[in-house]
Amino acid sequence: MDNKKTLQKILNNQQLHHSSFYVADWRIEPDTLCIFHASSEIKLEPKVMQVLVYLASKPGEVIKREELESNIWAGRVVGYDALANTIIKLRKAFGDSSRHPQFIKTIPKTGYQLIAKVEQSLSEPAKPLDKEMHHPEKIKITPLKHYKLKLIMIGMLLFLVPLVWFWQTIEKPFLNQEQQEITTSFDKPSIAVLPFLNVSGPVQEYFSDGITEDLITDLSKIQGLTVVARNSVFTYKGSTDNEQTIGRELGVHYVLKGSIQKSMNRMRINVQLTSVTDGRNLWAERYDRDLGDIFQIQDELAAHIVSAMQIKLAPADQQRLSRNYIAGVEAYDEFLKGLEHYGRRSLDSSLLAKAHFRNAIELDPEFARAYAALALAYSRDSIDGWDFSVNQSLDQAYTLAQQALQLDASIPQLYFVMSQVKLSQRDYTAAIKNIEKAIVLNSSYADAYALLGWVLHFAGRPNEGLEVMQRAIRLNPGVPAVYRLVSGSIYYALGKSDKAIKMLREGAEINPGFQQIRVWLAAAYVSAGLMEEAQWEVAEILTMNPDFSLKSVETFFPFHDPLYRDRFIADLNKAGLSY
Repeated sequence: MDNKKTLQKILNNQQLHHSSFYVADWRIEPDTLCIFHASSEIKLEPKVMQVLVYLASKPGEVIKREELESNIWAGRVVGYDALANTIIKLRKAFGDSSRHPQFIKTIPKTGYQLIAKVEQSLSEPAKPLDKEMHHPEKIKITPLKHYKLKLIMIGMLLFLVPLVWFWQTIEKPFLNQEQQEITTSFDKPSIAVLPFLNVSGPVQEYFSDGITEDLITDLSKIQGLTVVARNSVFTYKGSTDNEQTIGRELGVHYVLKGSIQKSMNRMRINVQLTSVTDGRNLWAERYDRDLGDIFQIQDELAAHIVSAMQIKLAPADQQRLSRNYIAGVEAYDEFLKGLEHYGRRSLDSSLLAKAHFRNAIELDPEFARAYAALALAYSRDSIDGWDFSVNQSLDQAYTLAQQALQLDASIPQLYFVMSQVKLSQRDYTAAIKNIEKAIVLNSSYADAYALLGWVLHFAGRPNEGLEVMQRAIRLNPGVPAVYRLVSGSIYYALGKSDKAIKMLREGAEINPGFQQIRVWLAAAYVSAGLMEEAQWEVAEILTMNPDFSLKSVETFFPFHDPLYRDRFIADLNKAGLSY
């Protein structure tokens, strides 16, 4: 369902006034995607307007995230950040604040509430300027008027033709220069693989998303190519922007888009590669095959894309691209379903993802990637703050990673897990060694750079950690909440409280239930002398997790420098956290 139909459905179902309504003193016009206040006019993205309309249909009610996602994204599975980013854009349009909300209130671990007053507008029919304008069929042009009109038109042409020629002469060089010198974030060929359009119905959404993610993984193995991370490209899911616009926003040279239709044991995949520099279609192909050929198609896709970009593969690249093992189709299908839930970044989705990965392993005990994905899911439980009993999750992750390494030692995610385990054990050297191995295997592994920044931070090397985080953000310009956590904590370590607060607050906006961010934010507020804000953050933490304490901090955060650890704990104690 496209954006316009989704918006129309919400308007009809919720019986909102079709033309406009008011939120506080802002006039909302869903049809034009605009909101008005005094002399200001702000254009909203379709999804942002849809969320606003839905919230306005139930003013004062707490709307669960799941309800918003199912109604706005029409059953599609989207990442945790998708709704949060939409709310951020809506708040920005209204000039609202999550700390002191006047329009939209966040209900931690639940959803959102529109607290501003909502009123239907009193629409009035437009008044005619005069009778002739109101009845155009009665307007007559007399011969004299006709003659004068001709003179006016000739005069305008005499004026406009040289003017148009002048602007074309001046603007063409600049347009060409812009096309030839598009600023990119990378020093080698770079590509964004947009989420493939699912044309098989919502039930098959996991398949198109999974194939997209797998293609990103394959292309990321090529050392001579930079690939934008999944998190950033999936924010463009359902976008109507053209490839050049998206490519420029992401700072890449090429954009790949496509569609997938899956029916029974057949599938059809259409793909198109576009140059961001000049908008040219460099390559396009259609694959109409049996489902059992999925791995062969993926290999062909990667090869054709590399060829179209004129990238020469080194022997090491060719070795990395070769498949060490081909999983069974049923096991792979379960694996893709697991990826769908894993990408949502919520506790419930994590449980579902792990269940599907286990199913994949049961169907194919030799499927190393399923073991790796399950290990990653366990390790991320602690990263995302869903499990403060870190050791249990990481022990499980370590066991699974070891099993996967016996099957296939070329999977980068395994070294990500091993690095996290070693960091929890305070073995900083081994943690750095493992995550650097992951980066060697996948030079576009944005999350690996972020983890390296996290490890360097705790190892007492914050300046190096900050440099690494800049690389992570270039690869993943959507900047997920966990990246803001790492960057914010490093700024705190360096004594740059203002920058730390800014970064951490942005992270809390994206993921309000992310406890780790609020822990660091409380400490940063104390460091800046903002005691009231710090105490508020601690209250939020204890609301989410009543058992959280300074003892949890000592257990969870692997500080190398005892002075830094003591400073952090002292700041949290001042904010109201105790043992």
